Amino acid sequence: MTTEKYPEIPLAFRWHAIKVALKKQGHSLTSLSKQSGVTGIASAGKKHYPAAQAEIGKALGVSEKILFPERYDVSWSQEMQTQVEELMPGLFALPETEEPKPLFITMVEEKSLMAVDITSIPAEEPSRLTWVKSELRNRGFVLGTLTSHIGVPRSALDNLGSARSPSLQALVATCLGIAPQAIWPERYDDQGVAIPSRRKVERNRPAST
Repeated sequence: MTTEKYPEIPLAFRWHAIKVALKKQGHSLTSLSKQSGVTGIASAGKKHYPAAQAEIGKALGVSEKILFPERYDVSWSQEMQTQVEELMPGLFALPETEEPKPLFITMVEEKSLMAVDITSIPAEEPSRLTWVKSELRNRGFVLGTLTSHIGVPRSALDNLGSARSPSLQALVATCLGIAPQAIWPERYDDQGVAIPSRRKVERNRPAST
């Protein structure tokens, strides 16, 4: 089996795997900040923050240079690869004591419990779709991975401002921790059931005799 090298995996996925590994060790980014006195440890996911990276590495029992190799002058080795595979097997789909969930599924489940603030969501397109994409990226989601998960092309998300897709709308909303009608209220009835597009209604209407 060929294992993808850790530095080649997008940072958004590696950062999520790091947080999962911390959780397994009984840590969180917040608890690390309190214990160490290093503030803003969560920002290490987006920028080079040596003090935070050092605390994360210490909590996981590895060098921070292994966790964030692109931020240090290191030559990647098989020894480093072995360490991260042992630390984050789910990132490489390697076997664990329990069968790991795919990283994307784990990420969706985690984010679904944290509702995004919708007070600033625009009411009109295309600003609303731009807001949706921005919030998804802020949560670490790769938009192409999101659409491929339900078997639709990446363009389906780009067209979501004008074209209805209940399955994609539901997944997007779940990733943002809210109900789809909170984003697209005009596309759902009072019971939260998706309203079919006019085109679909016309297509399914029996032909007159």
